[in-house]
Amino acid sequence: MNAEPRPVPSPAARRSFERRLQELALPAYDAAFECLLPDSGALEAAIARELARLGGYGVASVPLSALVHPDDQALLGRHLAAVRRGRRDVCVIRMQTVGGDSRWLGLTTRPGPDPEDDRVLLAYGLILDLARRNRTQRAPVRALRMRAA
Repeated sequence: MNAEPRPVPSPAARRSFERRLQELALPAYDAAFECLLPDSGALEAAIARELARLGGYGVASVPLSALVHPDDQALLGRHLAAVRRGRRDVCVIRMQTVGGDSRWLGLTTRPGPDPEDDRVLLAYGLILDLARRNRTQRAPVRALRMRAA
C-alpha cells in the first residue's frame, strides 16, 4: 500500500485561513467550522457536527442527510460541490431539530487555497440561525413601539 502523502497546508496558508475566518465572523453567527478538504467527507462532517449542536442533538454523530430538510438536500449538495471547486458559496437551508421543528439557517462556506500552490486545501464557514437573527433585529423596533404607545 503506497498511499500518497496527504497534502498539508503551509503555515502561511493556516495564518491566512485564520485571518479570513476572523474577517468572515459576524457578531451574531451561531456556529463556525473548519476542515481540511482533501479528507473525504470532512466538510460534511464539520457542517453536520455544528448542525447537530444547533439542532439540540448534542454531541451525537448524526449524518448530514438526517439534519437537512429533504427538500434542501440538492441545494446543499450544490453548495458543497462549489466549495470543493474553490468557490465561496452561500445558501439558505432548513434544518430538522431534535424536536421535529424546522429552522432556517444561512450557511456561508469559503475555500482556503494554499498560497504556495493554489490548491484548495481548507474550507471554513459560518452558520447563522436566520429566525433568531430576525427576532433580534425586531426587538428594538418592538421596544420603541411599546414606548410610543
